[in-house]
Amino acid sequence: MSPIRILIADDYQPFRQSVRRVCELEAEFEVIGEAKNGHEAVELAHRLQPDVILMDIEMPIMNGIEATRLIVAQNPETRVIALTATGQDGGAINMLKAGAYGYMIKRTRDSNLVQVIRAVHRGEAMIDSHVTAQMLDELRRISKQKVI
Repeated sequence: MSPIRILIADDYQPFRQSVRRVCELEAEFEVIGEAKNGHEAVELAHRLQPDVILMDIEMPIMNGIEATRLIVAQNPETRVIALTATGQDGGAINMLKAGAYGYMIKRTRDSNLVQVIRAVHRGEAMIDSHVTAQMLDELRRISKQKVI
């Protein structure tokens, strides 16, 4: 079975290195690249064709939402997992609308991140339980605006 090819996109190098170490401990994962901004993520995704991208939402030059939108438009088979520091940035719905399959808090346990990568690679949608309530609040707010 071929490995799950992973691209890590985050502007904070120590975080990229930490995620790389977690992924490299898994025999079926292969980290094929790292990007420090959304523009690099789009270019590397086009060139390397990863299976899964771990995408920070807030990055310079181009944010993760726009990068995800462009990547998924170019290659719908690529699965994006959004990563956020707090889950309170309001980006969950926008990332999902852009085509992300997952939405995770960066401080999630390593074993949970590994499980999410596997699940998203299989085509399952995964949302961190810490942000579910915030997403529901955001959906309610949006629904009320459209009703009025």
